[in-house]
Amino acid sequence: MKQSLNDLDFRQYDLDGPFPDVEHIGNESNQSASQRILKRVKDANLTIRQIALELATPRGDFVGTPEKVADALQNWFETGGADGFVVFEPLPGQLELFVEYAIPILQKRGLFRNEYEHETFRENLGLPFAVNRYALRQTQVG
Repeated sequence: MKQSLNDLDFRQYDLDGPFPDVEHIGNESNQSASQRILKRVKDANLTIRQIALELATPRGDFVGTPEKVADALQNWFETGGADGFVVFEPLPGQLELFVEYAIPILQKRGLFRNEYEHETFRENLGLPFAVNRYALRQTQVG
């Protein structure tokens, strides 16, 4: 069974000492993220603490105040960088904060709907209802 860095308990190592020799895990792992992390550690001679801080530090266009996040989403959308977004929650509670603070800004800017036109997801996508062949057969028999 292949192991990833996620499976390794780093508590057994000194946070500020040399990064442990776990290259065999990265090489055997199916996860390219493990391999990239180990390459970064080796190239920069990082400790566990340094790589953990680097990986945990928020970065990118979509980090910051609700206005900054809304500005970045708007910019990407209006310049053709994206036609939609998949939002994930990096830390517990962050999705609620996004919905509570960033979504109203996007709604005021006309970039996020206030309500849906139809009752079902399928209708909102403009897809016809799928015919249930079993229900159809029962109505034909009865």
